Amino acid sequence: MGTGSAEKAEKQSLGDVKKTMKKLFESVTDAESTENEHRKCHDHYRIRFFWCAFLPIALISGFQTIIAGPSDWCWKPQLLRIVLALLTMLISGNACYWQWDSVAEKHLQSAKRLSSLIAETQHRMCKELTVVETQSILQSWYEKEAVITADAPKQCSFRDCLAESFLCFSGCGSSCCCVCASGRETTRDGLIYEDQDTAETAFSKLEKWADDKALAHSSANARFKVMYFWLTFVPVAILSSIQAFLAAAAQDIPFLVRLKLAEGEVANVVGIVLAVAISLISGIAGYWKWDATAKEHEFACKYWIDFKLESQRERRRDSFNDDPGRLLGHLWKKLILNLRDQPSDGGVCGYAETHTFEKWAESVLQPSSHSLKHTALITPPIQCCLDDVTPPICNRTTALV
Repeated sequence: MGTGSAEKAEKQSLGDVKKTMKKLFESVTDAESTENEHRKCHDHYRIRFFWCAFLPIALISGFQTIIAGPSDWCWKPQLLRIVLALLTMLISGNACYWQWDSVAEKHLQSAKRLSSLIAETQHRMCKELTVVETQSILQSWYEKEAVITADAPKQCSFRDCLAESFLCFSGCGSSCCCVCASGRETTRDGLIYEDQDTAETAFSKLEKWADDKALAHSSANARFKVMYFWLTFVPVAILSSIQAFLAAAAQDIPFLVRLKLAEGEVANVVGIVLAVAISLISGIAGYWKWDATAKEHEFACKYWIDFKLESQRERRRDSFNDDPGRLLGHLWKKLILNLRDQPSDGGVCGYAETHTFEKWAESVLQPSSHSLKHTALITPPIQCCLDDVTPPICNRTTALV
């Protein structure tokens, strides 16, 4: 009888090892696919930087060097030098704004880190492992992969950015909180209030909600970034170039001389109008802070990705099945401490959406949920002065921890 029990335990141990190894192999395969995607993105941004920044500036600089000397063969060399200098400024400013070379290096760094993690994990798997050792390797893999994923660049294509900006300009921005650029359902109805059979399913829905929130913030980041580019950077660059061109080369162009743009009252009025337009555009951009809002959405996107990865990482621990309410309390505390500071511009709900999480948590912690029978129930919500919002109270997490 003892022999039979030992054989049964050995078979169960072997089955656990195989199950863990299968999860690990699937994760490694997905990581290899992600690594290839990062390397493709690196090549894409490097090629874009070469054709849109490096090569044009190199050719323009070479031509400027040629006409810098005796250039009797060239038509109006002084005028060409000014035009080429302004063109170089525009190309350089555009490349500095989008930072294609920096994004390419970030993708390459993420690919290298994933490659190193894959090689390290495969080396640790090249020997006989016990259940505890395989669980340790799997947990270490999840933690390191989560860090790499959180630090990896989240970039949309220029076509997607234009689409997002077009939706924003056409007045459809308010609907963006329901549908992202990819067409997926977002945060408004991301959590479904159903009685869950297992805590695993419940937290999977929470992670889906966090993923939708991250997509919504990523979409808003793209919209505000492109909005700032087209409504501030491009107009200011063009108006500044016209202003510099009229000041330096208007007297060399007969057409502008006939229009009295080279000197006189007309030239002074045009110069004043351009200066006022530049100041007005810069003031509007400074007031609305589109670039700062885009950055806030980028940080909020990273927060939700970290929120999702932390939930996934903690769910894989053995302690999760014993007390899922502890993880719920930790996530709730993290949510209410950070959601106040997240931007609500761009059609992404802010702190008021904590009532969504509260309703979901109440549905998870029902007594009928067998996997959560040892978890304390949530106290009734405390009414707050906020209109139509019942935000969770910080001390409510003490009942869950």
